[in-house]
Amino acid sequence: MLIPVQTKGRKPPFILMHGMFGILPWRRGRALAEFLGPDQPLYGIEAPGFDGSRKPRAKVPEAANEYLSEMRRARLRAPFVVTGVCGGCIMALQLAQNLAVAAQYAAEPPPVPLLILIDPPGLPGGTFNPSDLVDAADLLRGRVTNWFLEARSRLDEIPFDIDDPKQLAIATEVGAMVEWSISTYHPMPYSGRVQVLAIEPIAQLVDRPHWPWRKVLTGEWGLGTLPCQHHEIFTTHTLEVFRWLKDRLDELTPPAGQPIDKGPAASP
Repeated sequence: MLIPVQTKGRKPPFILMHGMFGILPWRRGRALAEFLGPDQPLYGIEAPGFDGSRKPRAKVPEAANEYLSEMRRARLRAPFVVTGVCGGCIMALQLAQNLAVAAQYAAEPPPVPLLILIDPPGLPGGTFNPSDLVDAADLLRGRVTNWFLEARSRLDEIPFDIDDPKQLAIATEVGAMVEWSISTYHPMPYSGRVQVLAIEPIAQLVDRPHWPWRKVLTGEWGLGTLPCQHHEIFTTHTLEVFRWLKDRLDELTPPAGQPIDKGPAASP
């Protein structure tokens, strides 16, 4: 579900992907939009289904196609900067790939001049014994519920009433489906430009040739390092992350002959 955070501005729209459990961090998105200034459009993507009306897509490529369709319905125009955090890096990468494929078929310029991955996880794609799936599903639901309850103060605005057992149960199913889809999908190689910002232990892995992501990120890429733990990225180090993001955005230049940002097209 596409969520407009800041729709005005001439720069390439910044697309902030939901995380491992499908939630868009509203507080973070608004704070980032304010930091980047009024000339930077910013949109978030949250998994559908928290209202109980439907289920999210079962596979990452299908979900990315749905998000791409929503961007088209909103009449957003390339180029885009696509960003994911932790497990959301998988979905952000897939959205960038889907955008690139669609542009290629339409004989259009590359639509994602920059993909940003913040503290990407280990690559998913594990296989499971069918006899273990029931137990795995129960463990996953418990993990998602506990995460929602623990994170309620950090999430600020969430798309359901966490104190309503029925709504929490629906949200748990949505979050579990999103995590399952991400955890069982191995991304295809991506040749676009990528910037990675990671905590020191992850950054050390990123800088080694055997890092599994190296087989996926086959194009130009850069690396920034954060001297903190994962849970501190958007607490004690939020300002440092925002500054790094702004620096990366300021480095962008429009492709020859193409305007920086057209924004949403006017309704006919």
